[in-house]
Amino acid sequence: MATPSVIKVMISSRCRDQFPLSIAKSRTLTEIRRDLKKSIESAKPFGHPFYQVWINEDQIGDGTQPAWDHCMDQAADCDIFVALFNGNAGWEDSAGTVGICHAELEKAYSVAPSKVFIVNICEKLKPKGSQRDIDIRFQQYVESLKQLDMRNVSTEAKLVEAIHR
Repeated sequence: MATPSVIKVMISSRCRDQFPLSIAKSRTLTEIRRDLKKSIESAKPFGHPFYQVWINEDQIGDGTQPAWDHCMDQAADCDIFVALFNGNAGWEDSAGTVGICHAELEKAYSVAPSKVFIVNICEKLKPKGSQRDIDIRFQQYVESLKQLDMRNVSTEAKLVEAIHR
């Protein structure tokens, strides 16, 4: 019997940012993404794994490929790309022109727009506060896509529900 293939899911977001910002006991997006990965991968219809979730925190490369390139490859190769959008573009490329979250989303969207799901986890599309130019460009890019699948997800429970949907 052939081994069933799995659906590859990539969850992209900032790592150390807190969610939600309005609650004192908020958690980092890394903690939340790790829990989401476990939850999603636990789906085993007919006893076989159905999803394989990639988050950069679990990546243990062999050191031959820069992290940026590896993230781009994952964004291109995944079957489902979920962006947890909070307006923060992430760490910058070497030229300082784009953040990793922006680049991952752009790569996934350029390969197959239908595989991209964007969940807005900030109160507004353009968050207030000090922002870098790359954050503003990222926010403008997301706004131009007109593809927010879930808006203003404000609690972790709602975020989990949105991802499972």
